[in-house]
Amino acid sequence: MGTNSQYNNFRPLDAQLIKDVENILSKLNISQTFAIELFYNEIARTGKLPLNIEIPNKKTIQAIKDINTHNECQSFNDINSLMEDLND
Repeated sequence: MGTNSQYNNFRPLDAQLIKDVENILSKLNISQTFAIELFYNEIARTGKLPLNIEIPNKKTIQAIKDINTHNECQSFNDINSLMEDLND
């Protein structure tokens, strides 16, 4: 019998995660079922996961490396200097 791809990634959820989410949902007066329905509706509406997960492009990766090594990073001593540079 072939495998159904919807079950390939199944694993039980962490019990503490479930408790934390149930606590938040109860404060919002939202059931787990309704929260999952909202999640699915958003996926159907947008065609993507409603999460901000992105694989950085090469330019972003280089910028992160530059920041971590303080290479070619411009810094400002105050907000006014930053704003002046942004407006130029």
